[in-house]
Amino acid sequence: VPIGPLGFNAVQSLAFAGGNLWAWDLQAGLLAVDPTTGAATDVAPSVGAVVDVQWLSERADGRLVGGRTAVHLIDTATGLGSLIGGSFGDMRGGTR
Repeated sequence: VPIGPLGFNAVQSLAFAGGNLWAWDLQAGLLAVDPTTGAATDVAPSVGAVVDVQWLSERADGRLVGGRTAVHLIDTATGLGSLIGGSFGDMRGGTR
């Protein structure tokens, strides 16, 4: 059954973490997604996409991580990313 639309045009990744569905948009940054309707909400409209994210994944502790050329811990309350590490060429996927 199709759901949506998200309402954002540059979504790069979707992941469940901490019991919620999240998406990353290249302009807006972190989005909270309603899994029933597909509608997305910008977690922090004033922040935007402050880290380079092409993939999202849930860590074993339930927290959200994402990245592309480095791995960032994504704060789901603020949409901000904290560098965990890495120096990758162009990593397009991650999983725990």
